[in-house]
Amino acid sequence: MSVTPEKSYVPRIAHIDMDAFFVAIERLERPDLEGVPVVVGGLSGRGVVCSASYEARSFGVHSGMPMSRARLLCPQAAFIGTTSGKYSAASARVREVLADFSPDVDFTSVDEGYVDLTGTRRLLGDPLAVARRMQEAVLAATGCHGSIGVAGTRLCAKVAS
Repeated sequence: MSVTPEKSYVPRIAHIDMDAFFVAIERLERPDLEGVPVVVGGLSGRGVVCSASYEARSFGVHSGMPMSRARLLCPQAAFIGTTSGKYSAASARVREVLADFSPDVDFTSVDEGYVDLTGTRRLLGDPLAVARRMQEAVLAATGCHGSIGVAGTRLCAKVAS
């Protein structure tokens, strides 16, 4: 006879991906950048785009692209050099917020990571409702939006986010 695990122990992984994270952090300091194309990255001749606002993305600019190509595609954008300390501090704040929901938080980069919600249903409620609360808590704590997906595996949760 097989035993079916209790519903609260079905694996539930949340993946959070902070939306245009570096741009969002820059906009917190400079509200005048809201609504305009913004590209954050290395400003040297061989610099690379770390983050592009959705306005810049509409011109074809994306992360990992050479900055020189981004300047050709969207010359009207505000080009901002990276300042790692402030992104790390904001990332740490996101981690702190997520740790209120689960002790198992695993960030894979400065702007994305996983939260294991397995077995938390009794304490926190439905994983999708928890994901919405996590999203709201991160926004309230940092001023930055994040996309969250919930699934039974890390890969599926990442695709969902």
